[in-house]
Amino acid sequence: MTAIEEIQHKRGSTAASNAYIGLTGTISIDTEGQRLLLHDGVTPGGAFQLHASALLDEELNFSSNPEHYIAASGQQEINPGAVDLSDPEKISVTVNKVRLKSGWSVSGPNIRFDQPIVGGEQIEVCNIHSLKEIVEQFSASPVDAEQLLQQVNQHLNSPATLQTLA
Repeated sequence: MTAIEEIQHKRGSTAASNAYIGLTGTISIDTEGQRLLLHDGVTPGGAFQLHASALLDEELNFSSNPEHYIAASGQQEINPGAVDLSDPEKISVTVNKVRLKSGWSVSGPNIRFDQPIVGGEQIEVCNIHSLKEIVEQFSASPVDAEQLLQQVNQHLNSPATLQTLA
């Protein structure tokens, strides 16, 4: 890549977004689920996701490899399969769509909760990535990464993006 190419935009329902395989570098918008999806050319639904609520966080993190569970009553461990557990700082655990900053730990191949879980709670475990990490992965050189990072930041901070996701 010798120059920054125009960012491509697509949008659609959650079902359409989850099935869509965009070209490498394509950004699409899930208009129902309020997510930005960054595509790698092979992964349905995009390789990385950014939920609209993350735009309000101080840390702008994208997620990947999400694993979803419905907890059994009293359950204290889950095995999140595809999630890389090697760095706990790069893992997000949510219960009923609320991110847990504490109350869990990595125990071998499992996530272990400090307290038993109430049955029926929705749990999501995924890896998280900074915007800079993702841009570097999609870029051919550090110069390209810096230019693309500026372009993506500008896009994410534009009023049109915020209105689309609200």
